[in-house]
Amino acid sequence: MKHRHFKSLKEVFPVAFAVQNIFAFVPIAIKSTSADVQSIALIRLSITVFCLSFIKMDFWECLKRHFLVFLILGGLFSTHWYTYFTAVKLGTPSLALLGLSSYGIFLNFYAWFFFNEKASVMSLLAVLGSIFGVYLVSSGTTALEGEALWLAILSGSLYAFLPIVHRKFAHIPTKVRVQFQFAGAFLFFLPFSSSLNLHYDFKDWGYLLYLSIGATLVGHGLWVWVTTHSTAVFSSLVYYINIPMVLFWEKQILGKTLSEIQLSGAAIMISAQLVPLLLNRRTPSISPGVMPND
Repeated sequence: MKHRHFKSLKEVFPVAFAVQNIFAFVPIAIKSTSADVQSIALIRLSITVFCLSFIKMDFWECLKRHFLVFLILGGLFSTHWYTYFTAVKLGTPSLALLGLSSYGIFLNFYAWFFFNEKASVMSLLAVLGSIFGVYLVSSGTTALEGEALWLAILSGSLYAFLPIVHRKFAHIPTKVRVQFQFAGAFLFFLPFSSSLNLHYDFKDWGYLLYLSIGATLVGHGLWVWVTTHSTAVFSSLVYYINIPMVLFWEKQILGKTLSEIQLSGAAIMISAQLVPLLLNRRTPSISPGVMPND
């Protein structure tokens, strides 16, 4: 039976496609700007927290009651951003995104460990396929790119833990948890504010404003609409659209491409995670696509 909030594919897909275009340019912008990792994070979080402060909520009252949740969400999100941004800077946008896409594997493991959700044989095969794909992708990298790939995989493991925490504390209003996540991350990045550099040229500020307003506010806002009005399977599948998009923009703007063996590994990684979703007719309780590329 169709959920009363669900929209038709004709209504949802154009928005989902547009959002993935927005997200696909995120690692390109991170790589292209001369701003360092800490400055990118602080500027994005400052604008986001400022805008969220206008949303009516019992933030301070909830903070008193759930301060530990605030620290957990903020700590996870800030560490995820730091490792992902660093991976993009050290390596390439496509390698960083491929490493981050491994979070679907970690999500299945966390769901089994914390919620006793049994993994199917197909899911276990998907894990093995993804590991083999990572091996192929890493085989053609330099030492620095290899380090970036593993940093991105670490970021994916942290990224996957966020929906687990959100589910565990679902009794806290969603808008409060979202504010916890961004405000908490801002708190963790705050010690780096002394080295914050705001003297960038027009091009750099263009990238930074795109990341802050285009990706964080507009992109995430539209993605919430997509995941609200579509099945979890759909949002999980459509997430993978941004991988070929990143490869396209990386070639057009940065002039970089993956080798044939790396592309083969990428195809295996993506296929290993797509096949179980396509074969599984049930809607998963936790959708990897709910947490978009950022």
